[in-house]
Order: sequence, then C-alpha cells, then structure tokens
Amino acid sequence: MNRTEFTSELYRLCGQGSVELRALPSKHQAFISLEKDTVYTEIDAFCEAHKKDNLYFGVATRDGKGGGKDNIVEIPALFCDLDFKETPREQANKNLKKFSFTPSLIVKSGGGIHLYWLLDTPAEQKDIPTIEDINRRIATQLGGDLNACDASRILRVPDTINHKYPAPCEVAQENEYRFSLDSFLDVLPEVPKNSNRGPTPQDWLSIDMLGTVKGQRNSTAAKIAGYWINKVSPSDVLTILKAWNKNNTPPLPDDDLKTIAHSVSRYEPEKPKPKQTVDISNVYDAPAMLKEYQEYIETLSKNKFITGISEIDKRIRGVAGGEVLTIIARAGSFKTAMLQNMMKNYTQHSSWAAVFFSIEMPIPSITERYHEILGGMPGREVEEIYKAESASDIKKSLEDDFIKDLKNLYVVPVKVGIQDIEAYVKLIESHHNIKVGVIGIDYLGLIDGTGKNEYEIISRLSIDVKRTAKMLNIPIVLLSQVSRVGGSGETEIDMSAGRGSGAIEEAADFVLGLWQVERKQSIMDMPGETDYSLVCKILKNRKGKKGSTWLLELNADNLRIGSESEKYVPPKPNGKSY
Repeated sequence: MNRTEFTSELYRLCGQGSVELRALPSKHQAFISLEKDTVYTEIDAFCEAHKKDNLYFGVATRDGKGGGKDNIVEIPALFCDLDFKETPREQANKNLKKFSFTPSLIVKSGGGIHLYWLLDTPAEQKDIPTIEDINRRIATQLGGDLNACDASRILRVPDTINHKYPAPCEVAQENEYRFSLDSFLDVLPEVPKNSNRGPTPQDWLSIDMLGTVKGQRNSTAAKIAGYWINKVSPSDVLTILKAWNKNNTPPLPDDDLKTIAHSVSRYEPEKPKPKQTVDISNVYDAPAMLKEYQEYIETLSKNKFITGISEIDKRIRGVAGGEVLTIIARAGSFKTAMLQNMMKNYTQHSSWAAVFFSIEMPIPSITERYHEILGGMPGREVEEIYKAESASDIKKSLEDDFIKDLKNLYVVPVKVGIQDIEAYVKLIESHHNIKVGVIGIDYLGLIDGTGKNEYEIISRLSIDVKRTAKMLNIPIVLLSQVSRVGGSGETEIDMSAGRGSGAIEEAADFVLGLWQVERKQSIMDMPGETDYSLVCKILKNRKGKKGSTWLLELNADNLRIGSESEKYVPPKPNGKSY
C-alpha cells in the first residue's frame, strides 16, 4: 500500500475538512481540502517539495484555519504511537497478539510503528473526549506513547524518510476492519484515575447528559442506562434518566424511560463479581442443585425455543436462554430457509420478539422468501403479483398476512460485531417495548471479528456468541458454513465440516448438520429432472443422544419446512437409493 492508497483508505468515509501537512524543522504547513479532485497529487507534491524535512500529517481533518483541537472537523480513526525505545519490538509484538482489536493499518515510523483502527463512522468534535479516552486505553494496553493520544495529533506520512535515524516510513500491514467507538469502550479497561492520563468514560457521559435531539434519544438513553446499571439500583437508573430527559429536545415520554430502565435491568445479574479463587457460593450441595435446576425449568417455561421439527424437538427438548443452537451446512442447502422458518414459527407462537441478523441477505430477498413461506407460492409468483396492477387485492391480502404473522419479527440486515448484537437487542426492546426471546444469525463467518486468520476469527466468534447468549439469557440460533474440507454434493455433514469446528462444537449446546440427497424418482417427475431432499443430523445434543438423522419435509418451491420428518436411511453401497 503506497501513500495515496493509505490516505485514500483513511479518509474514505470523511466528507468534510482538509488534510493538514507539516514539515519539520522548516515549519512549512499546508491544508489540502478533501473536496479537491487533486487532493492526493497535492499531498505528493508537498512531500516531494519538503522531502529533506520530517513530514507529518494530522489524522483528523481540519477546517483549514489551524491544527488545534478547535480546528478538528472529522476523526477517521483511533491511533497509537508505539516507540521501540520505550517498548521493545519483541514486547510490542506480544502485546499486539494479545490485544482484542487487530489494527486496520500499521505504518513503520522509523523508530517504531503507528497503529490505526479505522472507524465505521468518522467521529466529530463532540467525540473528542471519547477518542482521547480510547486512545489512552489502547496506549496503556500496548505500551504506546500516552503523550500522543490527543485528537489533534500529527503522525508521520508514509513513503517519507524519518531523518532522525534515518529510516523509511512505510505501510507494513493493512486489513479491512472498521470499528465502532462503543466496541472499544465495552472491552478495554478504563485508565486508572490516579495515572493522570486524561479523560475517562465519564467524559462521554458528561456530554450525553447534556441532552440530545429526536432520533437519538432512545439509543442515548439505552447507553446511559447500560453504563449505570452495574453501579446503582434500577430505580436509581430511572432517576438518572429522568434528570437527563429534562435536557432533551423534545423529552421522551416517561413510559419510554421506564421501559428502557426495565430493559437494561435484566442484565444486572451479569455484573462482574470480584475474582475469588475459592468461594463457598461456588459449592452446590444437593438442595442447591435442585433449586438451580428448578430455576432452569422455570426459565424454559417462560421462554423455550423449539425448531418446529417434531422429531428433533423431542430429542433436544428446546433451546433455553443462554444456549446456542448451531446449524452447519454448505451453501445452497436451505440453511437460511430453515432459520427463517424457525423465526416465523417462534413469532407465531410467542408474545416475545425474534431478532434476525441477516448479514448475508438483503431485505428485499428476505421479504420475498417470507412471502413464499407464508403464502406457499414460488418467488416468481410473488414478484408477478407485485408487478401487476390488476393484482392489488391479492397483494393487499398477502401483506396483511405478512404483517400479522411476522408482527414480532425484527430483521437487522447490516454487518455487525458481537457488541452490536447486544446493543441492537437493547435498542429493539426499548424502542418497541417488547422482550426479545430469540436471536437468529445468518451467518457466523460474516460477523465482524478479530484474529490473525480465518480459523482464529471463527473460533473467537463462536465462543463470543455463547458468551452473548449467556449474558443476555436468550437462546441464539447460529448458521455456519462448512470449511474447505467439508466436502460437496451429497456428502454427509459431520462435526469436522464446520469452519473453526473445534470451537463451534465447544461453544454450542446443540449442533445440526444439513445436506441434500438425491430424491427417488417418481412417475410424476419429468424425465431428466433431478430433485433433492434435505437431511438433518443431530451432531451434538447436551440433553440426550446425538447421531439420529432425519429426512425433512421440505418444499423447495416455496421454502416451507414442515413439522414432520422421517428417519433417513443412507443409500446402499450398490448405489440404490434409500
């Protein structure tokens, strides 16, 4: 990656401001507007004209009037200046391997490295305290320069020379990761107050407590409530929200505040406890074991997720809060259709909501497929009804059924990280005043995650999904594609087929494998046509036996999967069908 590619990627989402360039010790300075078509050629020209100097740029865009904090317009990234004199290279590498967030960009600075974590949305003036707080958290974890955490910081320009050594400054590593500020605030520990290292999370809290405007009130309220719930009682959280609400334009209704406070209070039992090597509360005698089991049974009675396939439900006996059901299948094996059928079945038989994270498929595709499932018709017929003006009555009937049958289904069609899943659940509960009873994710490999390779990323995500299910006390149904060694065609799916299969097996409570088999020809089939049936095998079952295999009741024309199934008998060695 050269300098132009670096700056282009860094400022790709920025729409305002100028890039500040400085040459030292000559003190030449330039501001080049991002709105110019020649912005990158002008940056190159400045660097060429002052190549005998040490060249720096402001990470944050400026208003063109100066290089201070007051001149900041947008901040595209978090950053860390790591000097090998202070933190030796070997130790720096160890710190990076243990760090939760893989940098988007790494630049060799001549005497160390500059690390960048690109933001999914550029930060603004009001975010400066949060940016500086997170930069300090990062620097503390990695051994970076705590004096280089201010939002107006200038860092070395790639493809220039650090004349101090001398040594080239160049991009050493690039990744496609982009992050939200909340992810860092949720994961990285606060900088100790006695360290004199500047702002803490209370800075964002102080700003948010000043009030906000319509469109941001619910999400801000959930953020404030989430911060306080582990520190004060739920009633005190409501008091804090009421004080904050007075500063809003316009204020939220009191009922909305109560709903938000009640929603976050469900997470109170998960607040961290002091670590103790030995604690009597961790010792269960027979009565304590019975009490714990009774509480589990009561949880099942309140909210138990079932697949809707009778033979499978008899064997796994429902997925409870905190449990994970993972479905492994190849592409094109109806795994998304199976999840859609499960989400539909849940919303039709529960007063609680289902949240479907459709990371792979856009809303129009999800909508058409639900029309197929609900209406029992192929997708082409659904499309024709929507196109034909003469079919308005049929269309209205379809839409009325759609709204009635899926009234408690909420679809999130954007790429998310683990932290975002929790945030969306809280937001949906507070905004729609409804409890979320199940989460569906399509699919594991598309969740934002960190790691050095695909296996590491998938493994971490599998474990994080399980932690999220336990923390939210909600069942999660997770789709996962097969690995490269997962076979193809009609090959049976086994546990080793999943990407990151070891972690998938460890983290999931139940695992189902899906694959297709060629269906026996009947006299009704057209000559030359090959039709397939869908087979499901229970690969892991915490509540009973695994290994049973079932031929599902699939209608491939309308994606419906029925409740009935029959035992699957594999083809005989002579090739005859089952």
